[in-house]
Amino acid sequence: MNPQFYGKIVVTVGVIAITYLALTPHATIPSIDQANDKLKHILAFAFLACTTTLSWNWSWKKVFFLLLFYGAAIELAQSGIAGRHASGYDIVADVVGIFVGLLLSTIFRKWRLNSQKKPQ
Repeated sequence: MNPQFYGKIVVTVGVIAITYLALTPHATIPSIDQANDKLKHILAFAFLACTTTLSWNWSWKKVFFLLLFYGAAIELAQSGIAGRHASGYDIVADVVGIFVGLLLSTIFRKWRLNSQKKPQ
């Protein structure tokens, strides 16, 4: 099997884990401060953007809007969960993470392409 297949499994597991953590009531998750919360959003969405881009041959626009929709859907769902609330700042952190992940995947693809061109 090719690496993209394994990447798709990693993305799927990541989406399941992030969705579970995002939709679990706060009482069951240790308290975190706001700065840590935004950092976790950035890291989660950077991970999803990078692995999604590398696992599927989708345009950056498709990945961006798919993950933006996913982040907004999570925020909307959180508004109906006890101890959770929707936050526009969380969506901003998601967007920052998406851009970081897209940048990392672009850098990795260029590095991989250059390393394949060099004679060994």
